[in-house]
Amino acid sequence: MDHPLPLPDITAKAFVKYAKGTPPCQNPSLIFDRFMPAWQNQPEIYKSAGLDLTIQASKQTDPELLAAWNMRWEKTVAAAKGLGFELQTDWRLIAGLGRKGSLEVGFTFHRYGFPYLPGSSLKGLARSWAVIEIGAHFKDKLEYFRKISGNKSGLLAALDLFLTQEQEEKFENGLQECGASDAIVEATKRFRAIFGTTAHGGHIVFFDAIPRNNPKLELDIMNPHYPLYYREGSTAYPTAWQDPIPVKFLTVAPGTIIRFAVGWRRAPIDATPLTRLPEKEQKKWSWFKNVTRLAEPDATNQLLPQAQEWLTRGVSELGAGGKTSAGYGYFNPVTDSGKKTAGEKHTLPAGFERGMVKDWGLGPSQSYGFITRSNGEDLFVHRNQLSEGLTQLQTGQKVIFRVGRGPRGNQAQDVQSEK
Repeated sequence: MDHPLPLPDITAKAFVKYAKGTPPCQNPSLIFDRFMPAWQNQPEIYKSAGLDLTIQASKQTDPELLAAWNMRWEKTVAAAKGLGFELQTDWRLIAGLGRKGSLEVGFTFHRYGFPYLPGSSLKGLARSWAVIEIGAHFKDKLEYFRKISGNKSGLLAALDLFLTQEQEEKFENGLQECGASDAIVEATKRFRAIFGTTAHGGHIVFFDAIPRNNPKLELDIMNPHYPLYYREGSTAYPTAWQDPIPVKFLTVAPGTIIRFAVGWRRAPIDATPLTRLPEKEQKKWSWFKNVTRLAEPDATNQLLPQAQEWLTRGVSELGAGGKTSAGYGYFNPVTDSGKKTAGEKHTLPAGFERGMVKDWGLGPSQSYGFITRSNGEDLFVHRNQLSEGLTQLQTGQKVIFRVGRGPRGNQAQDVQSEK
């Protein structure tokens, strides 16, 4: 530990003493959230030092602690009569990129030191996909939903307000007036039962998603080309001569298996039929009358698998965490292994394509070259657009990359060597 810590002297000394012990600090959350170096004077050195310490700590986490966390998670899901399932990251995942912290970018660690996805964000993701799915059946009803919801924005926003309105009678009349099919009526009622309304909470619990095994953390970079333009309060224009300043951040590695679950939120009608409840309770729960209850011995509850489906589609189609538009945060079904068979290629991360280096080492500083796309187009690529750990390219090298816009037009970004 040869960097300053922005902490009281006695606290910093205690942490340094522990960090030099055996084993070293085993909680990356503690380092990232509480013991990041004071980097104001030399950010290019101390930011990287702090992130490296975090990654090193993540390799030393206690496997027994992770196993105990998984066991408690399983028992909690079972107690809620829940459905658990596993998915794996298609490419890198960024959890909590927008969180405030000692760096420009954040990361979400559980207090045990492992990355996870909060249940509240997963509920929002499942809800967003459910609105999209239901909205696909009402494409020609925009003005109708605008009118009855009082919302002047797009279809999905207006539909969202309609689906969550408090008055059950108004909701049912609206479905009848817009000519919804029986299947869509059923889907909208499940939506209200799962996610709730403005007056009642939903009956499905979305649990925190946790890793099955200790996830590998990897560094990635954002490379804003116009740092002066993006600086708060700046009046500079986005000119081509500004020097990019890479911003490093933490990610969860591709192929990481994450455990998801949805469970049942208990209610009075689980144990007592609606007609036997006190009149006040009957009124409170009448909106839920058409949804199958777990209390019925021979009944099959359709809400749990529906919630699971919407959540699965949400993380698979919309992506979780930050930078989903750049291919981060998408999930796939779990495979037996990440190995590829002879002649088989890995699925590309969303937004990426394959190409081959045509030329490299051009210019006075030998810092740029060209990559040929599969369609024959040559793209400009600068050394600043090479991913972490890649400093040079070789003519004829196979690479994967995203296509972005630069001062010269289309150019290759986030270039990686194809494995």
